[in-house]
Amino acid sequence: GISFQVSYTLSKSEDTRSYDPVFTVVSRGSAQSSSSTPFDINNRRLNYAWSDFDRRHALQGYYVIELPFGKGRAFGGDMPAVLDAIVGGWQLSGTLNYASGRPFSVYSGVNTFSNVVNSTANCNACPRDLGDLLQESGTNFWFSSVERTRFSAPAPGQNGNVGRNYFVGPTRIDADMSVSKKVTLSERYSFDVRLDARNFMNTTHFGFPTAVINSTTFGRIRDGVNSTSRRMQASVKFNF
Repeated sequence: GISFQVSYTLSKSEDTRSYDPVFTVVSRGSAQSSSSTPFDINNRRLNYAWSDFDRRHALQGYYVIELPFGKGRAFGGDMPAVLDAIVGGWQLSGTLNYASGRPFSVYSGVNTFSNVVNSTANCNACPRDLGDLLQESGTNFWFSSVERTRFSAPAPGQNGNVGRNYFVGPTRIDADMSVSKKVTLSERYSFDVRLDARNFMNTTHFGFPTAVINSTTFGRIRDGVNSTSRRMQASVKFNF
């Protein structure tokens, strides 16, 4: 009465330019898409890094569980037909998707190396996994107050020591669940009863934090929410 499938993918993607969402040749300033604009048109290797869409770890799965109640099941095999019609034959199913975070760039907010794209920032002894979701004064941040002090702007003519897509953002997890039952009236007629829950764990999916070090909201991730809250739907379908 139980079936499931689970798959895991380990991957790595690197490039000098991933995508440009506005279909222009150059993306200016400090937007994340700007990291695909060459810092130096004569040295594209400066942009060579993890791709914008890189997801190092991905776990996917689904399951179907026939609940053990009702005639022919572990519990209630001798229950009356009316009760069996109510509690018997229910099925629980769902999906699970987990992915590690996407890489992002931290910019200095100044043009010390290119007059088109902001230079990336310097960061003192910063590992690539620096950052985690935390709260300061009730506001979500990705870099702590101590970690934010480790960033600085590069010198004139220099690019930062943390290049394109150096850091990794928040992970993402999606879980959906359904409870359903098929009621057979005859060989020709039946109906399905379902309760579906999307994002049933009500998990918040965060985007990237503010990633410009001279911004007053640097490191803050409060406004970067890419998910919807839990949604539940009940339905009945008649089959004939």
